[in-house]
Amino acid sequence: MVKAGLNCPVALVSILDEDRQVFIAHLGLPDKWAEAAETPLTHSFCQHVVRDKKPLVIGDATIHDLVRDNLAITDLGVISYMGVPVTMPDGMVIGALAAIDGEPRTWSENELELLSRIGKVASNQIATFVAERRWSSLFEQLEEGIIVGSVVRDVDGSIVDWRYDTVNPAFGELVGYPADNVPGRTIREIFPSFEEEWVSDVAEVVESGQNKRFVRKVGTLDRWFDGYIQSTGDDKFVIIFVEVTDRMQAVEALRDSETKLRLIVEGAKDYIILTIDDNELVWRCAGNFRMAGSRNARAAVRGDFHTRRSSSRCSGRGSAKSRNQWRAHG
Repeated sequence: MVKAGLNCPVALVSILDEDRQVFIAHLGLPDKWAEAAETPLTHSFCQHVVRDKKPLVIGDATIHDLVRDNLAITDLGVISYMGVPVTMPDGMVIGALAAIDGEPRTWSENELELLSRIGKVASNQIATFVAERRWSSLFEQLEEGIIVGSVVRDVDGSIVDWRYDTVNPAFGELVGYPADNVPGRTIREIFPSFEEEWVSDVAEVVESGQNKRFVRKVGTLDRWFDGYIQSTGDDKFVIIFVEVTDRMQAVEALRDSETKLRLIVEGAKDYIILTIDDNELVWRCAGNFRMAGSRNARAAVRGDFHTRRSSSRCSGRGSAKSRNQWRAHG
């Protein structure tokens, strides 16, 4: 585009490193430099664009004070040069888009404006490339499972299944299924006996555009997962999830214990429950009890239902290692 639009023999996009410039795109360079796709900074006009963060226009490099000793003149045949900054989204100048001629030339304002417009396009493309590289790296490294998928509709337009487009390595580790064998297949193919909510939830998100959180068990895997579903448009979606099997099993065990204790207490005629909480002895009781011990200790359980605490740091009565002996009679 630059070469044709400005009728120049050489056009390139360079990105600067500490001691070199790398040509990420180029047309018309001498074979030696085209193959190397880089030069040391001794051969760089673009370094001045990056340093000064503004366009550089040179009609004849052989008589220009800034670059007349630059080796690009003799080794690459650079005589006239026009370069504009290439930037990242945050405005940082990382390189230059340049038009180069092997003869002295007077560059016009219109030509500079055209090059600047093309430079903005190049900046956007570089930003997209960097973002995709960062996303790709993040996608591979995340411990959370990620599914990028698309829904499958029947002849009536209803969502009846969904297809895995891409999954990250963590997906395979979390579900115990090789991640490489998943893309292109549907959830019904991979998990024939899965819970229907895995499809209905995705359908709800894709149709409504509203994200949805879930905590659900995959029965065939005997694993629990916590995550959310987000629509990305055009019948596509993303699921990000983690395994929470240990947490859910602990919750279930706690519920079972609470249920058993409640049944025991509700079925007992007389009872007393002793616990140690934060260095305090805590007791609850109901029914008729008889105890041996101090007056204060006996008073603690008088009545239908009492809750008392005694510091475990006390000497003697009421501590976790109290001398008092408790006996309950029905």
